[in-house]
Amino acid sequence: MPIRAEGAISAAGSQVISGVVRRGAFVRVLRGRNPVATGQIRGIRVSRERVDEVEAGRECAVTIEPPFDFEPGDLLEVFELTEEDASPPSTR
Repeated sequence: MPIRAEGAISAAGSQVISGVVRRGAFVRVLRGRNPVATGQIRGIRVSRERVDEVEAGRECAVTIEPPFDFEPGDLLEVFELTEEDASPPSTR
């Protein structure tokens, strides 16, 4: 699974099982059922082409910051944070 580590970024060969993986999304690395690292996707490549997102069923290489030593079988759980309006509902 690990491809290379350069400076402050690690890369991992991956297959997208479900959903969409987007550049800038956050990632939690699971080893077994245990979270072992978190980071952010800084880049995605399909073959040698840089892309902004990859859909389910495709293989890709993702670069993640901060660096992390991946092991075969690690699962990358990708998520995005969104801002919600925290104001109370109107009572008019």
